[in-house]
Amino acid sequence: MGRLSDDALLAIAGSTVNEDKQALYDLLIERQNTVPPTLEGRRVLAQLRDEADALMVRKAHAYALIHGRGRALPSPDDLRAQRA
Repeated sequence: MGRLSDDALLAIAGSTVNEDKQALYDLLIERQNTVPPTLEGRRVLAQLRDEADALMVRKAHAYALIHGRGRALPSPDDLRAQRA
């Protein structure tokens, strides 16, 4: 990732989880509170969690590289505004 341009790193840093996958994850979490999850449900939930975790690591790495290049990082308010 260190060889990527600032613009490419900013794109990675600003990326989000796929909305359909987020909705499925939320549904599976909600269901497991009332119905024991199936083996397949646990597998899918673990896969979605792993994908979200990997995305967060990539985003953090991108932000660290951007900061290391002397670029200003967005404030928490700026980040919230981007999601809205």
